[in-house]
Amino acid sequence: VCSSDLLDRRLTSLALAGTVEAARTELARGAIDLLLLDLNLNGADGFALLDANVRPLTIVVSANSGRAIDAFDHAVVDFVAKPVSSERLARALDRALERQARRRAGAKLGWYLHAAVYVAVNLLLAAISLSAGRHWALFPALGWGLGLAIHGVVVYLVTGGAGLYDRLIQRERDQLAAR
Repeated sequence: VCSSDLLDRRLTSLALAGTVEAARTELARGAIDLLLLDLNLNGADGFALLDANVRPLTIVVSANSGRAIDAFDHAVVDFVAKPVSSERLARALDRALERQARRRAGAKLGWYLHAAVYVAVNLLLAAISLSAGRHWALFPALGWGLGLAIHGVVVYLVTGGAGLYDRLIQRERDQLAAR
């Protein structure tokens, strides 16, 4: 048996479901960040939940270790064998926290890159229009091409070791751990 203190320190809210139908109802509400899934839900196979449209990060908890490969085929974060130890569950929760931090950092990085390219292209087009004495809307092909070129350079520089992504991941880890 795992101490509820571990979960209390890691989770801000908790929803329990003893059947596949009850779990689907909770998932449909859309507020589930992490699913701790037992594969035996009153005789039904817990994997049935993993085929749903709503798919939170999932840690499978099961006494049947032989199903671990099946779990990873369903792209779960981790498989924790019963009986569950606090240390093993803590590692699984840390792994889920890391994956969530990477997802959130990736989404933010994408937005930052697109926003930076948008601003840079529009500033350049405004400068061109001022110097040419024409409205910048006459240069849409230049704008799109330049935008794509700048986006490519920025993506190359960021993924080439600039460290922004790693800083974003660390910031997301810190924010998720503080929740």
